[in-house]
Amino acid sequence: IVVLTGGGIGPPKITTLALTPSGMVSTLLAETRVTFDNIAAPIVYVLSGQTSVIVPYELAGKQSTQMVAEYRGVRSLPVTVPVLQAKPALFTADYSYNSAANPVDKGGIVLLYGTGEGPIDPPGVTGGVSNTVVPSIVLPVVVTIGGQNAKVLYKGAAPGQVAGLFQMNVEVPAAAASGAQEVVVSIGNTRSQAGVTVAVR
Repeated sequence: IVVLTGGGIGPPKITTLALTPSGMVSTLLAETRVTFDNIAAPIVYVLSGQTSVIVPYELAGKQSTQMVAEYRGVRSLPVTVPVLQAKPALFTADYSYNSAANPVDKGGIVLLYGTGEGPIDPPGVTGGVSNTVVPSIVLPVVVTIGGQNAKVLYKGAAPGQVAGLFQMNVEVPAAAASGAQEVVVSIGNTRSQAGVTVAVR
């Protein structure tokens, strides 16, 4: 799931994800479309200066791709962007909003949500929603909390959500320190962004 910024890449008012009659995430929303090597990307939301899409699974194995944004039939110039096998990135809000006022106990379970998980099994379907079949992450996964290895209880698609959003259920290590502890998710040979923390009691 990526965010594009620019000008004129969507409507003046935000329009959010819509499903097609077949239950797939739409690739055309408010006259906006984004393609990667001419493959239309499922759209999360569109707005004039910021649009979010899901990179198609069909790009697996490529080194780079040509991205084009289109609004009301006007296409941007192609932009060449690199393609990686995996590049995890964590979202920083969850169902219960872990915080200093709502910390998790050592040995407790936290749910991490992110994107960029790379190959999944069964293979991902561009624009799909993870309902009856919930794919798992193929590449090796390591999670640390406060520098301590955390037990990963689940690593796969987020049930009931768009393909491209992953969920990890992780046990907070007993040896973790209290307070704000950095969370790092490594998938294959890439790791999530710095600065994401979880509050530990």
